[in-house]
Parts: sequence; structure tokens; C-alpha cells
Amino acid sequence: MPVIRVETSIAEGSRNLRSLRKEIAVDEWVWREFEIADGASESDLFPDDLTTMTVFYIESDQTLTYVYTTAETTSTVTATGYQLHADCSFTTLLISNASGSTANVKLGCGGT
Repeated sequence: MPVIRVETSIAEGSRNLRSLRKEIAVDEWVWREFEIADGASESDLFPDDLTTMTVFYIESDQTLTYVYTTAETTSTVTATGYQLHADCSFTTLLISNASGSTANVKLGCGGT
């Protein structure tokens, strides 16, 4: 069983304000790098390998929006930014690209 380790540090200059480390056991881990065309709307990117996603990471060079499971609002990953969800419970993942350019995306998902 793979274990995903999530580490986050928040610092101001050289002063470390907070360091967090969490290990999450998953049955499967999926890492994909791909493109999403400009104008793509609600592309279903939930991995076939998973039933429930418990760790989710997305990174893009363009601003994208995404909706997961029963989220009432759309989340945004900004250009050259990333989003990370740990200890989540997603069963759907829909991504849209209205940035004006093709997006290069890195997607990491773990779960059962």
C-alpha cells in the first residue's frame, strides 16, 4: 500500500512560521502530465484507477477551474500555481480551461 507524504512549510524570509507533515495511506496513486485545450469545459479527469480520491494535487501553467464531487462552488488553480487537497473524499473531478491558451497540467491523485 503506497503512502503519500504531504509536506508544507510557511515562511517569512528565513523565519519558518509553520511546518506540517502528513502521511496518507492509499491503495492506488496516479500521476499524469497532459494538456487541456483552451475552451475545454468540464472535462472529466477523474482517474479510472480510483473509486474515491483522498489526496489530490493539481498544477498548471494556465488558470483552470475545477469542480469536485458535490462542491457548490468552482475552485481555481491560477497560472503557475497549484492546489492540494489532503484527507479529502472526491468521487468526481471536472476541469475547465478558459485561459485563452492550452494548459500544461500535472495531476496527482491517490485513494481507493
